Amino acid sequence: MRATRRGARTGLGAAVTSLRTVQGLDKKEIARGAHVKPATESAWERGDAEPDPGNLDALAPIFGLTRPGLDALADLFDTFPSMVGAPGIPGAEETAAHALRLTALLTRAGDVIFDTAAPQRSAVSATTAPELWARLEPYSPQARRAVVREAEEFQTWSLAAFLCRESTAAAAGDPDRAVELADIACCVAERLAGRGRPQAAEEAFEGARRELLARKIAYGAALISLELAVFYLDMARTAEVKQIAAELLPVFAGQTVARESLAAVKLFCDAARQDTITAGIARRCLEDLRRVGRGSASAFAG
Repeated sequence: MRATRRGARTGLGAAVTSLRTVQGLDKKEIARGAHVKPATESAWERGDAEPDPGNLDALAPIFGLTRPGLDALADLFDTFPSMVGAPGIPGAEETAAHALRLTALLTRAGDVIFDTAAPQRSAVSATTAPELWARLEPYSPQARRAVVREAEEFQTWSLAAFLCRESTAAAAGDPDRAVELADIACCVAERLAGRGRPQAAEEAFEGARRELLARKIAYGAALISLELAVFYLDMARTAEVKQIAAELLPVFAGQTVARESLAAVKLFCDAARQDTITAGIARRCLEDLRRVGRGSASAFAG
């Protein structure tokens, strides 16, 4: 890393900050992937220092970017300071908000500046998620949840997405394991509330939801469905929530389900249908479902 004062690309720091926020990564993950100390990564984001070429080559794949793509995004962010104060241009705070939304849109674009051949958005996270699960797996479900709640290194979207994919794979042959994996994926996601959710994680949760629904693994499907609903409601995506509700309740028909669990699911579905659903209601239903359902997941399998 080289320290920079005059001539520093301030847009690079802004781009790294926005990409990290949009993709739900933390500074330690970025520093680890770029092979630097967390203090160095923080200096990049503040614009007090700039990565050298080797660091940039390591930094770009963390966000699923090519090196030219990262440079292009940094150049784009460099234009924002000169725009502030110009006629018809919003102030600095609003401009920063626009920039963050723009980063979210560019993250989904993929065809121009992103390396679409890369299987994961975060190269560093994709390699560590299986290792994190290997460390969690020997513990009991209750102990796993306790570790996730207390240990920050397990609070990553890459781990949540990995667990959803594992749940999807297990659904056909081992419903209990599929539910177990879905439960810990939701536990990880809960710890990440408010940090944004990368597209890859959303797709993994959606894939797990559809597979668990198809296999009529009601408890696992309900966990994943409610977790997705909370995210969609935070983003005011009510149409998706209505679709989730419409597909969820029929899975419980004809199954032996605890009355309290069915009540939680029905409350969510009724509120969605009546346009009274909120993120708070969905979270409460999820909490009720997990409290009642723990220890009796097999009763929810078709």
